[in-house]
Amino acid sequence: MPNAFCERGPITPKITAMSGNETSATIASCHEIENIITSTPTTVSTEVTTVESDCCIVWVMLSMSFSYIVGTFICRWLLLRMSVPKCVALASCFSLAGGVSLTVLAYAGQDQSWYGPWAVMGPVYLFMLAHGVHQPCGQSGAVAPFPHMAGTASALNGFWMMLGAFFMGGWLGAHMAQPSLALAHGMLLSSLCIGLLAWTWVRRLPALGK
Repeated sequence: MPNAFCERGPITPKITAMSGNETSATIASCHEIENIITSTPTTVSTEVTTVESDCCIVWVMLSMSFSYIVGTFICRWLLLRMSVPKCVALASCFSLAGGVSLTVLAYAGQDQSWYGPWAVMGPVYLFMLAHGVHQPCGQSGAVAPFPHMAGTASALNGFWMMLGAFFMGGWLGAHMAQPSLALAHGMLLSSLCIGLLAWTWVRRLPALGK
């Protein structure tokens, strides 16, 4: 009479769904090892991760605006102590530092583990801080020579800024295969133009030096 206890039972394939995952299991008797083979990759819900990522993006954007606002207060403090051309020239150094450092880090950090958000946002904060100085000075410089047409002068100033942003945005959109390099090249070009104008054309305007 065969031993009923050690008799090998039928092998029964079972498919069990657990948390959205399909698994295939083979169950055998007589102390045989249970083999579980996963037939579907584990699916992890990304809802929480997406929410956290969205919150981080919001705070990053707010921090950029905050750095610009801080720059406007620095602009007011500087204008009480120096002329507009000197103020703009000083701020252009921060613009150049931001553009150059962003580009250097973007090239040096390709496929590197240390390259992260700090390597982008640090230079951007410098650039936005300087923008907080350049924007008020540029706006006042565009409007002050035309007191009887201040609205028109302000509108034209805004038009030229938006026109430049349009072409820059189009260029960035065409080079998004490598977003970090596209951003770095755009900021580098902007910072170089700002530095060139700040140290040449702006310093030759006698009305702004008073």
